[in-house]
Amino acid sequence: MISYGHDWQRVMLHLGRADEGALVNLLTIFQRFPDQKACLAHLEQAHWGDEPHCPHCGSGKVARKADNLRIGRWPCHVCQSGFNVLAGTLFKKTRVPLQK
Repeated sequence: MISYGHDWQRVMLHLGRADEGALVNLLTIFQRFPDQKACLAHLEQAHWGDEPHCPHCGSGKVARKADNLRIGRWPCHVCQSGFNVLAGTLFKKTRVPLQK
């Protein structure tokens, strides 16, 4: 799990940069993450890598939900709970798109 605390420069550098000394700007972020799906995909890769797991029971027996209406949902086959990569964060129940 990636934890940056208050080191915002590391957060920006993780998102990408134009060159060694320049942080990305908002235009670059919007180009790299044009929609909610792209934002969630990046967070999933940064948080879980190739091994997603349930935040409730810790099981790796999860599969991406195929429902296009609920992008980024993962059901757990052990505890039967549903979750997304935002579970356990301050964004866990937000209805605001991540680009905003």
